[in-house]
Amino acid sequence: MAGFLFRDYTFSAHAPDGNTLVDAFCEEFYYGRASDEFQHLYEMGAVDLGSEDFREHE
Repeated sequence: MAGFLFRDYTFSAHAPDGNTLVDAFCEEFYYGRASDEFQHLYEMGAVDLGSEDFREHE
């Protein structure tokens, strides 16, 4: 979901990965990853994104 919501945004990170998206989502919507609300609403599975997935495609 975070990937879809932030598809048109850039990220400034040395080595962005899936956690970069989740962190941006939590910051935008005022969640703590360990909060009861976040744990209740979202299920975290394996995030299979690496730095190469954040490069601009032509």
